[in-house]
Order: sequence, then structure tokens, then C-alpha cells
Amino acid sequence: MGPYRDQLEVDLLNTAKTFGVTSSKWMLFPKLDDLPRVWRLVAEATAAGKLGPVCKVGTWEPDTITKGSLICVYTKDFTDLVDVKRVMAALVELSITKRESRIYYKCDAYTYLHINSGNDCKLPASLYSSEDVLLDRVKYKDGVITGRSKK
Repeated sequence: MGPYRDQLEVDLLNTAKTFGVTSSKWMLFPKLDDLPRVWRLVAEATAAGKLGPVCKVGTWEPDTITKGSLICVYTKDFTDLVDVKRVMAALVELSITKRESRIYYKCDAYTYLHINSGNDCKLPASLYSSEDVLLDRVKYKDGVITGRSKK
């Protein structure tokens, strides 16, 4: 299924680009007790123009007591690796995440299509990891992503 999966990813990313669905997000999963601090840092940095154009935090759910919550830090375009890296580096610089902590970057097209880990097509649920972006491993061209680590 490998070549078909690879072509599906190329087709999905090219279609997303064609229709302007390029917004994407770095996903942070702070523990519940650290959520207010992390959210404040992200919200203030976003408002100050240090991160992407918008951010959001998940609402409290009873099962988040042990899992924490989701904070999304958006960028406008998953193909703009300079901006994707700039936002990731700012998250590290602001101590929102650590350089050695791997977080993931997911395009909104995947979210809209409900492509999560464990999907039937075995597509990676995220496009990039923080490690691959910070180390300049990942490249994007014509719908093809190269240089990313396998999860």
C-alpha cells in the first residue's frame, strides 16, 4: 500500500493547496495543571505577533483531568516552512515547549477529513515534527514531504 499511500498524501496536500486550505497548527498538549500558564503564554505571544495569526484552546472535558487539553498555534500555510519553523522556534524561545520535546504539526485539511493516527490509509496524522523542522530536515515541494522522521 506504500506507493498508494504516498500518492494519496501528495494528492491531498495538492488539493488542499489548490482550494486554499493551507492553514495548519502546532499542537500542544499541556497537563491540566499547566494549561492556564501555557495558554496565557500562547495567547499573549499570539496577540503580540510573535506566533501565528491565531491560536485556540480546547474546552474542558471530564476526561481531560488525566490527559490535559489541546492548544493549537496556527500558521497560514503548511508549505511555508520558513514561517512554520519561525513559529516553532518562538514556542521554544518563549518556554512554551522545549527543544527536546517533540510536538507535531497538522494541516487543517487532515482535520476536516478526520485523518487521525491509526487511520485506515496509514497516512501520518501530522505533516511535521518539531524536531524535524528545527533541524531543517523536512522539505516540501509539489505535495511531497521529505526528510521527516518516522514516528
